[in-house]
Amino acid sequence: MMSFRTLALATVFALACSRDRPDNRADTLSGTLPDRPVADTTRTPQPRDTSAADSGLTNSRITVERAVVSGILWGAPEEEARRLLGAPQSQTTVWEEALGDSSTVLNYPGMTVRAVEHRVVGVHCTSQACITGDAVRVGATRAEVEQVYGKGQQEGSAASPTLAYPFTTDDSCALRFQLGQGKVRSIDMSCQMN
Repeated sequence: MMSFRTLALATVFALACSRDRPDNRADTLSGTLPDRPVADTTRTPQPRDTSAADSGLTNSRITVERAVVSGILWGAPEEEARRLLGAPQSQTTVWEEALGDSSTVLNYPGMTVRAVEHRVVGVHCTSQACITGDAVRVGATRAEVEQVYGKGQQEGSAASPTLAYPFTTDDSCALRFQLGQGKVRSIDMSCQMN
């Protein structure tokens, strides 16, 4: 079984190596991250295109460019998160057994950002200010999430489901919305460790 560290590094390497391939243009990180403010909290969620070409499992997948929470892109440099969010309230280093390495956890009010080798590999958000790059925020209804991202893969129990939207490049990494009473309670962007 592949360790999480190997998987995470292989994913970042694959994305970096494939970003210039023209046939993969819609599925790659841009060469540099533009200067941008934290996501616009006044935007209204926009419906996604659900054309015939977007069927089956593809309907519940997202490209890496859509893996953005509060302005932080998955795989972005840790410094980018610090620039957007400011100094964390606290910072811890955690040994990740599955990774065989340590990760840095930046703690902010209602949000944690996890970085491995100075790259963002996880964001967990519970604050009402948390918003995705597609303008879905904590407190949104399930219908609003599905209007923007599609049906999603349901994880967890029926009483407290999580809608998961795996990355098109890696099934273990996903944007997840934990629901409670039909509304988003938290937004999580991370890779599952096996």
